[in-house]
Amino acid sequence: MGIRGQNVKKFWGFCRNEHYSVGCTGGTVYVYGSKGEELAKFRHFPYAYTAIFKPNSNIIAVKSTEGFLGFYDLDSLSLIKKITVTRLGAQDEGFAFTPDGRYFCNIEKPVNSCQTQLGIYDGT
Repeated sequence: MGIRGQNVKKFWGFCRNEHYSVGCTGGTVYVYGSKGEELAKFRHFPYAYTAIFKPNSNIIAVKSTEGFLGFYDLDSLSLIKKITVTRLGAQDEGFAFTPDGRYFCNIEKPVNSCQTQLGIYDGT
């Protein structure tokens, strides 16, 4: 799917499902419809570089390297949950929903520690 008639943005992260495409530039999360039309711009988090879809839904999780997680409902184009993981350190490690979408798993790494931990959140 190409995004026609627009200036092409450079995305750090990009994901899509059958209904929506999502591109992250770091400062803005762009949401596009199935025909490439821009539907929304979210600017709730600094340094938001990656997003993923919850399985079998139009909900996305966005991870900010600034220590935030955000969950958006793309059908209503709204922020449904914001979590502060930590304000101490980069959060640029991996994250994923479980295949059934019941849990969201996030690798968390505070700067003041050599240890990495796995945060598990309710995905419902």
